[in-house]
Amino acid sequence: MACLLAGLLAWSAMVPAEARHDGHSPRHESPGRDRLSLDEAVVNVRRDTGGRVLSAQQHEQRRGTSYRIKVLLPNASVRSFDVEAQDRPPAR
Repeated sequence: MACLLAGLLAWSAMVPAEARHDGHSPRHESPGRDRLSLDEAVVNVRRDTGGRVLSAQQHEQRRGTSYRIKVLLPNASVRSFDVEAQDRPPAR
């Protein structure tokens, strides 16, 4: 019984936590949509502030999806930015 348990524990340590990635994560919206993805919002905030992103979370609300992005600014202060997912800039 101990060998079975040890083998099972060793096997579970080798299996990735997310074994299946189907591309439908909220972080990876398809580029044809009008909705801003979490990754795009993070890139925009990082570019606009020049800071280091500490965390980024998606929030679902009645009015839609928004992202809260916490940034360490160059002056060593920490600030949170709320970005609406519908705020995709127009295509150039």
